[in-house]
Amino acid sequence: AATPTNPTAVSESSVFEASYKGALNIIESVSDTVQKPIFLNLSSGAVYGKQSLESKYQSLLHPTHLSENEQNFGDQYMNAKILTEEMIKLKTLEKRILGVNARLFAFFGPLLPINNKYAIGNFMSSSLKGKTIAVETKGESIRSYLHASHLASQLIYLLGKPIQGECHIGSSFAKPIHWWANYVSELFGINY
Repeated sequence: AATPTNPTAVSESSVFEASYKGALNIIESVSDTVQKPIFLNLSSGAVYGKQSLESKYQSLLHPTHLSENEQNFGDQYMNAKILTEEMIKLKTLEKRILGVNARLFAFFGPLLPINNKYAIGNFMSSSLKGKTIAVETKGESIRSYLHASHLASQLIYLLGKPIQGECHIGSSFAKPIHWWANYVSELFGINY
C-alpha cells in the first residue's frame, strides 16, 4: 500500500523501493515469529492492464507481463506491483508468511478527503473548484466505485479468513478511468 501513486512527486527508483523493498523489509522483520503472520498486500488492478474486474477471460494467475522498457510512471508502477506480488507468493511457498494479494480495482469514497491523492476524489475536487480534471495516466486502467467502508470490511474479512494468493476487490460496475473523469466532469458541468 506504500507504493507512490503520484508520478510528479517521486523518483523512478522510489516506486520500486516502496513497493518491493518495503514489503520485503516488513516480511523479513516478522517472518521469524512462531506463528506464521498474515501478510495482506494491497496490490493493484494495474497488473491486468485494460481487463475489467469481471472479465471471464481474466486469470488470477497471469498478470500483465513486466514492461521491458519502463517508458512512464504507469510501467514502473505496474512492474513494482507485479514483482511485489511474486515475492509475496515466494515467501508464502517458503512458509515464512501467509500472503494475500488483494488487487484493488476500485475508487473509494465518499467520506475520503478530496484534497489528497484519492483518484476520483481528485476529480471531484477539481470539479468543485471549476478546474479541468487532470488524468495523469492514459486513463485505460479499469476502476469500479465503492464506499470506503466496503473496502475496510473486505480487508478486515481477509485478515480474519485469508485467501492465500490473489483476490480482486471492486464492484461489478467497472469502467476505464477516463470514463469516470468524463462522468464526473459532466455531473459538474466542467470540460474534460
